[in-house]
Amino acid sequence: MTDNDPKTQAADQELSDTRRKLEETESLRRQLEQTLSHVRAEQRLRDKLTAAGVADMEAAILLTEQRLTQNKDAKPEQVIDQLKREKPYLFTPLVAPQAMQPTRGKKDKAGPAQQNTKPASADRKQLMQYMKTRRK
Repeated sequence: MTDNDPKTQAADQELSDTRRKLEETESLRRQLEQTLSHVRAEQRLRDKLTAAGVADMEAAILLTEQRLTQNKDAKPEQVIDQLKREKPYLFTPLVAPQAMQPTRGKKDKAGPAQQNTKPASADRKQLMQYMKTRRK
Protein backbone atom coordinates (compact mmCIF):
# COMPACT_ATOMS: atom_id res chain seq x y z
CA MET A 1 0.00 0.00 0.00
CA THR A 2 1.24 3.44 -0.84
CA ASP A 3 0.34 6.92 0.36
CA ASN A 4 -1.61 7.49 -2.83
CA ASP A 5 -4.01 4.69 -2.04
CA PRO A 6 -7.56 6.12 -1.65
CA LYS A 7 -8.19 4.05 1.48
CA THR A 8 -5.02 5.40 3.09
CA GLN A 9 -5.88 8.96 2.16
CA ALA A 10 -9.41 8.53 3.53
CA ALA A 11 -8.02 7.05 6.77
CA ASP A 12 -5.50 9.92 7.06
CA GLN A 13 -8.28 12.46 6.46
CA GLU A 14 -10.48 10.75 9.05
CA LEU A 15 -7.58 10.70 11.52
CA SER A 16 -6.89 14.41 11.04
CA ASP A 17 -10.61 15.21 11.39
CA THR A 18 -10.78 13.17 14.57
CA ARG A 19 -7.70 14.92 15.99
CA ARG A 20 -9.18 18.32 15.14
CA LYS A 21 -12.46 17.40 16.85
CA LEU A 22 -10.53 16.12 19.86
CA GLU A 23 -8.60 19.40 20.11
CA GLU A 24 -11.86 21.38 19.86
CA THR A 25 -13.45 19.20 22.52
CA GLU A 26 -10.45 19.59 24.83
CA SER A 27 -10.49 23.35 24.31
CA LEU A 28 -14.21 23.46 25.11
CA ARG A 29 -13.67 21.26 28.19
CA ARG A 30 -10.93 23.60 29.51
CA GLN A 31 -13.16 26.61 28.89
CA LEU A 32 -16.08 24.96 30.71
CA GLU A 33 -13.81 24.02 33.62
CA GLN A 34 -12.71 27.66 33.92
CA THR A 35 -16.32 28.82 33.82
CA LEU A 36 -17.34 26.26 36.42
CA SER A 37 -14.44 27.26 38.65
CA HIS A 38 -15.45 30.92 38.38
CA VAL A 39 -19.10 30.11 39.16
CA ARG A 40 -18.12 28.03 42.19
CA ALA A 41 -15.84 30.80 43.48
CA GLU A 42 -18.61 33.36 43.05
CA GLN A 43 -21.06 31.07 44.87
CA ARG A 44 -18.63 30.68 47.79
CA LEU A 45 -18.28 34.47 47.85
CA ARG A 46 -22.07 34.88 47.82
CA ASP A 47 -22.36 32.42 50.70
CA LYS A 48 -19.78 34.33 52.74
CA LEU A 49 -21.45 37.67 51.99
CA THR A 50 -24.85 36.26 52.93
CA ALA A 51 -23.44 34.97 56.20
CA ALA A 52 -22.00 38.44 56.83
CA GLY A 53 -25.48 39.95 56.40
CA VAL A 54 -25.07 41.81 53.13
CA ALA A 55 -28.02 43.92 52.00
CA ASP A 56 -26.83 44.85 48.48
CA MET A 57 -25.40 41.63 47.06
CA GLU A 58 -24.43 42.88 43.60
CA ALA A 59 -22.52 45.91 44.85
CA ALA A 60 -20.80 43.85 47.53
CA ILE A 61 -19.75 41.20 45.00
CA LEU A 62 -18.34 43.79 42.60
CA LEU A 63 -16.38 45.54 45.34
CA THR A 64 -15.12 42.29 46.84
CA GLU A 65 -14.02 40.88 43.48
CA GLN A 66 -12.32 44.16 42.61
CA ARG A 67 -10.38 44.17 45.86
CA LEU A 68 -9.48 40.49 45.53
CA THR A 69 -8.05 41.05 42.04
CA GLN A 70 -6.09 44.08 43.21
CA ASN A 71 -4.63 42.24 46.16
CA LYS A 72 -3.95 38.59 45.26
CA ASP A 73 -2.83 37.75 48.83
CA ALA A 74 -6.07 38.94 50.45
CA LYS A 75 -8.60 36.40 51.65
CA PRO A 76 -12.32 36.92 51.03
CA GLU A 77 -13.06 37.03 54.77
CA GLN A 78 -10.55 39.87 55.22
CA VAL A 79 -12.02 41.83 52.33
CA ILE A 80 -15.57 41.34 53.65
CA ASP A 81 -14.51 42.56 57.12
CA GLN A 82 -12.86 45.57 55.51
CA LEU A 83 -16.03 46.30 53.52
CA LYS A 84 -18.08 46.09 56.73
CA ARG A 85 -15.89 48.74 58.31
CA GLU A 86 -15.64 51.03 55.27
CA LYS A 87 -19.11 50.65 53.78
CA PRO A 88 -21.55 49.60 56.51
CA TYR A 89 -24.53 50.61 54.38
CA LEU A 90 -23.94 47.49 52.26
CA PHE A 91 -24.82 45.32 55.24
CA THR A 92 -27.99 44.98 57.30
CA PRO A 93 -27.78 46.29 60.85
CA LEU A 94 -27.71 43.73 63.62
CA VAL A 95 -30.83 45.21 65.24
CA ALA A 96 -33.48 46.08 62.71
CA PRO A 97 -35.33 49.29 63.52
CA GLN A 98 -39.08 49.11 63.86
CA ALA A 99 -40.86 50.52 60.86
CA MET A 100 -44.06 51.35 62.68
CA GLN A 101 -44.76 52.23 66.27
CA PRO A 102 -47.50 50.26 67.99
CA THR A 103 -50.87 51.98 68.00
CA ARG A 104 -51.91 53.54 71.28
CA GLY A 105 -55.39 53.24 72.63
CA LYS A 106 -57.25 52.40 69.43
CA LYS A 107 -57.45 48.65 69.91
CA ASP A 108 -57.40 48.79 73.69
CA LYS A 109 -60.72 50.72 74.01
CA ALA A 110 -62.86 47.61 73.93
CA GLY A 111 -60.59 45.79 76.36
CA PRO A 112 -58.98 42.42 75.78
CA ALA A 113 -61.96 40.49 77.13
CA GLN A 114 -64.40 42.04 74.64
CA GLN A 115 -62.09 41.98 71.63
CA ASN A 116 -61.75 38.23 71.53
CA THR A 117 -65.31 37.44 72.48
CA LYS A 118 -67.25 36.29 69.47
CA PRO A 119 -71.04 36.39 69.61
CA ALA A 120 -72.38 33.07 70.84
CA SER A 121 -75.70 33.33 69.04
CA ALA A 122 -77.02 34.78 65.84
CA ASP A 123 -78.39 37.82 67.64
CA ARG A 124 -77.93 40.88 65.41
CA LYS A 125 -77.23 43.24 68.29
CA GLN A 126 -74.41 41.06 69.57
CA LEU A 127 -73.00 40.68 66.05
CA MET A 128 -73.05 44.46 65.48
CA GLN A 129 -71.38 45.08 68.83
CA TYR A 130 -68.70 42.50 67.98
CA MET A 131 -68.07 44.04 64.55
CA LYS A 132 -67.78 47.53 66.05
CA THR A 133 -65.18 46.41 68.57
CA ARG A 134 -63.20 44.60 65.85
CA ARG A 135 -63.05 47.75 63.67
CA LYS A 136 -61.66 49.97 66.43
